[in-house]
Amino acid sequence: CLTITEATGSGEERVTTEQKFIYEDGKLTRHITKQTYTDRLLEGEYTHSVSSQISYEPGKVIVTDETGTVSTYQIDEKGYATMCTRKEPGGKIRTYTFSYSTTGDENLTGVKESIDGSPYSEISIIIPDNGTMNITEQVNTYQNTFTTGINESCPGISNEKSKLPCLFLSERYPLSFRTEAFYANILGAPLSLLPGQLTIKNSEEVTTYSYTEDEKGYITSCAVKISIPGRNWYRYVQYSYLLITYSQEQIYAFLTKKRGLQEQKNVLSENSINCTATSNERHRNK
Repeated sequence: CLTITEATGSGEERVTTEQKFIYEDGKLTRHITKQTYTDRLLEGEYTHSVSSQISYEPGKVIVTDETGTVSTYQIDEKGYATMCTRKEPGGKIRTYTFSYSTTGDENLTGVKESIDGSPYSEISIIIPDNGTMNITEQVNTYQNTFTTGINESCPGISNEKSKLPCLFLSERYPLSFRTEAFYANILGAPLSLLPGQLTIKNSEEVTTYSYTEDEKGYITSCAVKISIPGRNWYRYVQYSYLLITYSQEQIYAFLTKKRGLQEQKNVLSENSINCTATSNERHRNK
């Protein structure tokens, strides 16, 4: 289980968002988002939750949320999504195609979105070096270019253990609709190094990412600072993991049970063969 928590604002304007990703047998099966906020008019604290279910079929991953929106991913032999069809309750159909690097790690390099058959948005990603990305996004007629990188003051962090998606990429439209796919690890290999800085072409805005990790190397927080001349904005995202570990006794009990089930299966199989042979013998004697 992975939990991501972020608080924005302060005092009466404080909003806390908690995302919980629940895994079974290594596969994401449920995503729950809960927001807690204060309503100044009603003078009370309120919580709103939404959830999505993730199911698996041969060559497919299906995400269904509470509103009835269904996203069906087509999966290749390596376990990565090649396309997705998103059907919304109002009848709108969004389709997505995904591309990946063909050398080194198979990182996500692009996504194209069409709405009801018409091209609408696109993100293109070039990864020249570890920790560096050149990102071009286009939504309708609007286009922007971003560059992520690392330097001495913004070194980024190793993502080998946590395998988290890049925070910036996962929140950019249309990838912001693909949260479950990112955390189900079906959108290419995770970046081995998360960036420490992001800049925007023809803009003075600079975003820095400062991380912390625990003693096992898992990322536990990301402090985001967005700066323009004369003003700063801050975000603080926390990550917590429920890692299940097993004692030697538990592993031994599991393996013993597994061997016992296999032996029962073998006996049933042998009995089935014997019964079939006996039945055939009786049939020949009639």
